[in-house]
Amino acid sequence: SGLTLHLSKCQFCKTKLRYLGHVVSQSGIEPDPDKIRAVREYPIPMKLKDVRAFLGLTSYYRRFIKNFATVAEPLISLTRSADNKPFLWSTTCQQAFDYLRQLLIQAPIVAYPQFDKPFVLQL
Repeated sequence: SGLTLHLSKCQFCKTKLRYLGHVVSQSGIEPDPDKIRAVREYPIPMKLKDVRAFLGLTSYYRRFIKNFATVAEPLISLTRSADNKPFLWSTTCQQAFDYLRQLLIQAPIVAYPQFDKPFVLQL
């Protein structure tokens, strides 16, 4: 099928590797600590463009945050407002911003299923 591997880009005999902003190990998949550091150090948005950038960064890791859309709703609704309206950073927006950061900093490892034990799939 035309698959070509470049030896310089291959990694062998690793127990942990970084791939597309994630760390993959035998324990499971977790956000890359460098990306989480960027979330932790992200300044409070001062304009709509900053809110959109923050949502883009955090949305990439939405699989690690239960009910992401609900938690991020105040920020998402802020981006839906017309561009000609003044930027209004409310207490609710600040709380959502802080909570999203906290959830990502403490993001769990998404573990692989253990097929010898019962588990529940939530969709």
